[in-house]
Amino acid sequence: MERLLPSDRPGREKALDLGSKASNDWASAHKLLGRIRAFVGPSGGHGYFAFYVGTNDSLFRSENEQLYREIRAAGISGVVFRLYPGGHGWSLWSTHAETWLVNGLAVAAKPR
Repeated sequence: MERLLPSDRPGREKALDLGSKASNDWASAHKLLGRIRAFVGPSGGHGYFAFYVGTNDSLFRSENEQLYREIRAAGISGVVFRLYPGGHGWSLWSTHAETWLVNGLAVAAKPR
């Protein structure tokens, strides 16, 4: 699935295009599952990969759900995904940002 962005035509989205297939692939988490696995580690104990989206986010909810299904199907553990009430906007992000930053910093502070 390609990342979609709003277009100049309401109700339509357009695929993200960074100018080359290599650049587009590098920008797609769907294409980077192997790197996500290497970053997080076999038991999820080395890195921190977490993401969330609003239940009313018409641009990215389905893509984020698809990405999480792909991550689980690839056998990658230790990844956190959450759905929260709300849409695609600062209200949703600011409500949850502190918790997610604290969680990420806690993982980063663990000795290796």
